[in-house]
Amino acid sequence: MFRRVFFVMILMISSCKNSGFQGSSSESTGSQDANPETCVEGDRVTLPFPKEIQGCIEQNRIYSFYDQVCLETQVAPFPCSFDAVIQKVKSIGVGYQSLEDARSQNALLVACSEKNQGRTVIAQWIFPKSDDPCELDLASREIVTACYRLNVGGSGKKAETPEEISAMVDECLKS
Repeated sequence: MFRRVFFVMILMISSCKNSGFQGSSSESTGSQDANPETCVEGDRVTLPFPKEIQGCIEQNRIYSFYDQVCLETQVAPFPCSFDAVIQKVKSIGVGYQSLEDARSQNALLVACSEKNQGRTVIAQWIFPKSDDPCELDLASREIVTACYRLNVGGSGKKAETPEEISAMVDECLKS
């Protein structure tokens, strides 16, 4: 369940880590209209998380399910939609294929955030496991945290082992 994926491009890092979450106060701008009987609006889903996680969300921070900590981030100045996140990731010059893949697999965004004056973009999404995407069952959901940033310090080393992938994702999220 705690699978981590890492993508490296020349002088750029794009990384994903399953089992993560958080929310921001950015508006959703998906093509679907909001339905008062559902938690889904456009590309975004709002779930009733436990108090500790919800408190992190309400502070516009990212909650790392993998590490079970609330991370420092800033509210994303862009809507929390796949189109907007992909555009922002493109603007910092980092690969965004993981976002395209998630969207094509009907993932729903849970949170969007940024760090480092917009040079690091964080997105979290889930893959609904039932007919009701509003049903909260963390054990049966694949929750993904992706961290995208420009690696200004070198050639963009490619992670080979699960441990290297985990370390690179953690470093992106925490720096």
